[in-house]
Amino acid sequence: MDPQLFASKTFDYLVIGGGTAGLTVASRLAEDKNIQVGVIEAGDARLDDPLINVPANTGRTMGNSTYDWGFMTAPQKGANERTFPAARGKLLGGSSSMAFLSWNRASKFEYDSWDAFASNKGWNWEGLLPYFRKSTAITSDRVNTFPGISAPDTSAGNNPEYLGLDGPVQLSYNQVDPDTVPIYVKTLNELGIKTNPTPDNGELTGVINSRMNIDSLTGTRSYAATAYFRRSETRDNFHVLTKAQATKILFDPTRKSAGIEATGVEFQVESQTFTAHVRKEVILAAGVYQSPQLLELSGIGNRSLLEKLGISTIIDLPEVGENMQDHFVGSSQYELKPGILTFDELRNNPAFATEQAEIYAKTHGGMLASFNTALSFLPFSHFLADEKAKSLIEAFDQAISSRSKTTPLQAKQYAVQREWLAKGIIPQMELMLLSNGFINPEPGKSYITVLSAGLHHISRGSVHIKSKDPLLPPVIDPKVFDSEFDVKLVLEGLKFMQRVAGTKPLVDIIESTMLPPPMLQTDEELTGFLKACVGTAQHPMGTASMGPQELGGVVDGDLKVYGTTNLRVCDASIIPLGLGAHLQATIYAIAEKLADMIKATV
Repeated sequence: MDPQLFASKTFDYLVIGGGTAGLTVASRLAEDKNIQVGVIEAGDARLDDPLINVPANTGRTMGNSTYDWGFMTAPQKGANERTFPAARGKLLGGSSSMAFLSWNRASKFEYDSWDAFASNKGWNWEGLLPYFRKSTAITSDRVNTFPGISAPDTSAGNNPEYLGLDGPVQLSYNQVDPDTVPIYVKTLNELGIKTNPTPDNGELTGVINSRMNIDSLTGTRSYAATAYFRRSETRDNFHVLTKAQATKILFDPTRKSAGIEATGVEFQVESQTFTAHVRKEVILAAGVYQSPQLLELSGIGNRSLLEKLGISTIIDLPEVGENMQDHFVGSSQYELKPGILTFDELRNNPAFATEQAEIYAKTHGGMLASFNTALSFLPFSHFLADEKAKSLIEAFDQAISSRSKTTPLQAKQYAVQREWLAKGIIPQMELMLLSNGFINPEPGKSYITVLSAGLHHISRGSVHIKSKDPLLPPVIDPKVFDSEFDVKLVLEGLKFMQRVAGTKPLVDIIESTMLPPPMLQTDEELTGFLKACVGTAQHPMGTASMGPQELGGVVDGDLKVYGTTNLRVCDASIIPLGLGAHLQATIYAIAEKLADMIKATV
């Protein structure tokens, strides 16, 4: 769409960000043909791009400036002053175009905890479940073939009470799994970790065969652009402007008792500035890094920061950009004995890769239509002895009591996290099996890599602007390993994976240990390895948190920014307390719910 034509219109709803949440809420609002909806997206539309669409290509767009904003974190003191990539999708569909395809929900207890931050608004398991269903459809009659699942269990995993049947995002199980998957799952079963056939029912523990957001009919990624943009693109009232970067939210200078009113959005296209106008609401869906950035550029944030940068403060909201949470990850990698089929075969064997490409072209199946699906979500009791679990809980208490500064919002969060530890049934660790060499694989060799991700950390990071120049990236500081508890948690996950690798049948296919280097044996040595190699799961949350303003919330239970009448935030930045799950299913549900909340006010 031409930017001048876009700027000439006045929209009822103007959405900043054509990503996971933005396209979802915009598409749903545009179902009312009397409503004019505009979307401003900085990236381009790449709907037919095989690097996005072919599941086996997942990961190849990260760090590529055609698809990724290319953000980097600030140096991390807890990780030997290293900087980390902070991948975010810069294209229509946003980060749903590059996420690792896993589709899961956190435990019901985690969503129910949101009630403590926004009561009576349905931000809980029961209130979100209809939107988990509404956003998805199962596109295949494939069954869950993981070891440890009986035929009745397989049927339970397809229960429509929990799963959508006709939503926009298409879900399916893998058609083909590498040889490593059943061996790995059986090994976890041997260690007492059961296969969970019904992880979508709010009980996310054990080993799961994660459904993927892959359309089994086409063998392609199903993401916000194909799922929500496609269903709305021909509507006369749905207007999407790509390659346009929003730079500022504009407000009526007349301050009303109920709050200030957003009137439009400034955006740039090829260095030229335009203004889009809005009648009803602006919905900020620019993501965890750029939603707080745009709030601050627009004069909403910590007054001391804004004044230092020469930005007039419209609303003093000190917690904008604070409360950032992510999952910190340690890596284990093993070289496998010859003859074990993994995704590495696509890299090692040109004839096999050609054969699989032909299968994919003819049937939309095979290994190119598959990805890594074996995930494990573990409470302490699943991977720690009782005494070790007790000592980790004591470490949590000690870490909280010794923090030099705890905000009211954090105090409430930590109290909830402590309750989860006491319950003993909330996952605290995730193991992600990657049936390929993820870290410096050698030609001709096959591997498995297992990522051990702590799910509920004490560390809290931040995202803030460093200049009033809207085209400069924000300062992203996840505060990796800012708490000793977080280090100990990921260390125990790494040590448990060593135990898994030494257990039959997995041990029988391992040729050698690559990471951590086998000469590292003590906790001190492994901690040194972790700090040198830790990464993040690219699951950032919480930088415009939902919660009471007096506690440090940025948005209320209607996702309205405090002090405004018609500016809402809709993306993972509103999540008040980090979830022990991959995020895309939750972000779609948040956007679906917000769309209904807005429709109810029209």
